Parts: sequence; structure tokens; C-alpha cells
Amino acid sequence: MLILGILSLLLILPFIRAILAGIILTMLLYPAYKKVEKRIKNPKIASLVITLLVFILIAAVLILMLGAIRNEAHSLYLTVQRIVSGGDIAITCQTHNVVCTSINNIKSFLSSFGLRDFALTALKGFVSNALLKVSNFIFELPDLALNLFVIFFITYSLLQEGPKIIKAIMDLIPIKGDYKQKMLVRSEETIRGVLYVSLVIALVQAVLATIGFYIFNSSSPLLFGALSFIAALIPFLGAGFVWFIVSVSMMINGAIIGNDSQLIRGVGLFLFGFFIVSTIDNILKPRLLGDSVKVHPIIALLGIIGGLKLLGFIGLIAGPLIMGLFVVTLEIMQKEKLLSNKTQ
Repeated sequence: MLILGILSLLLILPFIRAILAGIILTMLLYPAYKKVEKRIKNPKIASLVITLLVFILIAAVLILMLGAIRNEAHSLYLTVQRIVSGGDIAITCQTHNVVCTSINNIKSFLSSFGLRDFALTALKGFVSNALLKVSNFIFELPDLALNLFVIFFITYSLLQEGPKIIKAIMDLIPIKGDYKQKMLVRSEETIRGVLYVSLVIALVQAVLATIGFYIFNSSSPLLFGALSFIAALIPFLGAGFVWFIVSVSMMINGAIIGNDSQLIRGVGLFLFGFFIVSTIDNILKPRLLGDSVKVHPIIALLGIIGGLKLLGFIGLIAGPLIMGLFVVTLEIMQKEKLLSNKTQ
């Protein structure tokens, strides 16, 4: 039995992140599934409808986000390509601003000390590394597609059979019934609490970013504000991913065409994003997390950081969930110890 258990664990271990993602997604979608199931009166069709709707929504959001960021990044790339072409710095700024002065100084420095070849080699290395990462991502697409299939298949199945599976698992846990219920309640509170905090912080950052885009007169402020909201929900990206690209693009374009106003607005947007948009996350998240998941803010924050490092994106929820259940287990042990001391 032990050998079979170990072998089963080894079989599912490569998909542990996808499995956890499917479980958490099921818990989030279950209320909506129950409403649809009441109308359709068919669990399989209701589960399929909910799963497909979520898949279409996620795909549409990603396509919109990648399209907008691609356009801005492409504009930035063309600008940089105009700066460095033909083996040397091709453009000399005529205006007297900091960026133009820096560009001209770099050009003179490379020419005077014979470092042009070194700079070009470094640039080629950077481009090669970027292309390698892109090619690696392309080769990993089959694995990504397989994991997505596992996530949505688990979600589709658990929406129908979730309560039965939970009951079967709870029956195997050797603790009292009220303690089992406490663990279930804490799990639901933690997941909903983390999502609530993530949504609130993403909304706050998106509003602040949109204000910044308007103040500094960037292109499509509402679109980039919406993309900031989406990016803020994605670990390792954050709202900074959007305002950084927009502000740097404004600075470089302003420097190259000699538009001091655009250059200053780009610098202002960068500073606004760094000190206001991104800083608010560090201020709000620990406090809101502690209140929502009913654990100490430090424990909640460590759960998120550790979860992201260990499990990637899904660790945003799985980390605090594990820490929350650990705290519940300690509370149960403490309560049992007190009852044991009283009986003695």
C-alpha cells in the first residue's frame, strides 16, 4: 500500500501546480456553478458552460493585454533600434536635456576608447539571450497547454463531484467533526480573503495608474489603466509592468525627437509609478491580508512570498491557505491539550 501511494504521488507530482490551480478555481466558481445548475438541471452541462466561459474570458483578457503591450514594446524597440544601428550610435540629439546629453556622451565615449565592438557584442548577447528565452517559451508551449488542460479538466470534474470528494477526504482525516468543519471554513475564508485583497489592491493600483496616465498625458490612459488592473493580479508582473514600459517609451521617444515636454512627462510618470502606484501595494497588502484571512499579517505575507517561490502563480493562494491550516492545526492541538489537562 505504501509503495502504491509513493508511486501515485510520483505520477501526479509533475502536475501538482495544475491540480492545486484546478481545486482553487473550482472553489471560486462553485457558487456560480450552483446557480447555473439550478436553471439547466444538468450538472455536466452546467459544469461545461462555466468552464468554457472562464476559459474564453481568460483567453480574451490575455489577448487584449498582450496586444496592447506588444504595440508599446514594438514602438520602444523601433526607437532603440534607431539609436543603435550600423555598428554605432546613429542619432545625435540636438536638444539640451539630460537624456540627450547622456546619449551623446556615450557615443563619444565609445568612439574615443574603442569600446564600440564591446558594446555591440554586449547588445548582440542581450538580443540572443532574449531570442533564446522566446524560443524556450515556444518549446514549453506543449507543457503549458497540457497543464491548462489538466486545470480545466479538474475544474470541470470537481464542479460536479466536489462535495462527494471533500466528504470522502474528510472521512479519512482522524479528527473530530467540528474540527473538520473548522478547517473547511478556514480554507474558504483564506481563499476568498486572498482574492478579495488581491482585487482591492489591483483596483487601487489601476485607479492610481490611470490618474498618472492622465496627468502625464500618455496615450490610451483608460486602456493602460485597465491593463494595470490585470497585470496587478499577476504575480511577478504587477502594475509596474505597464507603467514602466509606457514611461520609458515616452522618455526615449521624447529624447530622440527632441520633445522636452514628452521627456519630462515620461520621467514624471516613472516617478509617479515607482513611488505611488507600486508602493501602495507594500502598504496595504500586509494589513488587509491579516484582517481577511484572520492570521497575523506577517504569517499571511510569508505564506504568499513562500507560496509564490515554491509553487509559482498558484502559490498566491496556496501559500496563505497552507499557513492558515497550519495555524488552525495548532489551535486544535492547543484546545485538545487544555481539555486533556482539565480531565486530569
